[in-house]
Amino acid sequence: MDDFWGYLVTSLLVMGGILHFSVKRGVQAWFDSKLAVLGADLQSDISDRQNLNAISQPTFEKIFSKKVDVYTELSKMRNEFTRYKNESYELEHGDLFEDVTERFAGFFARCREVIEANKLYISSELAERYDTWYGVAHPFYKQSVMDGYNAHQNSFDDEHGRMIVYYAELGGKSAMVEKTMPQMEAIFAQIDTDISRIRDYVELAISAKPAA
Repeated sequence: MDDFWGYLVTSLLVMGGILHFSVKRGVQAWFDSKLAVLGADLQSDISDRQNLNAISQPTFEKIFSKKVDVYTELSKMRNEFTRYKNESYELEHGDLFEDVTERFAGFFARCREVIEANKLYISSELAERYDTWYGVAHPFYKQSVMDGYNAHQNSFDDEHGRMIVYYAELGGKSAMVEKTMPQMEAIFAQIDTDISRIRDYVELAISAKPAA
């Protein structure tokens, strides 16, 4: 009997040792995998920093200068848009529907032109908000063009015919302005946020600059 209990105890100790060894190997394998992931992330971060540092100071200054120019233009546009939206008497007169539509559509078109020509210099947030606006606006632009084309196909090429085409296109523009106004206002709000960040950066750079 004593031999049996001795054998049982010995077996349990051996099995415990094997189990402990297996668990230890499992933990070690998990630790090694996490270490490998961290190492890859660190190497990627180092690579990104090296690429960033590879940009020369003159090149960086040119990029920043262009960014300031782009946001200066967007800021002027935003101010004109806000002033017109809040102060123009045209919005109080229903018989000035054409003027109001053309004015807002003009703001939208200018904003679209500046952003699409300078996507390299705008923030990721602004690019995202622009893409959101365009996703909603695009069908209305397309409809406006198609309506104008159909009207042109069914009218004479004279002053009266051109007016028919104009009003056919105006309907799509008006719908675009109405349906995408919230998205355009979000674009202008993001422009304000981005300008605030640029201002903070400039102030920090000035304060950190050593005195001559």
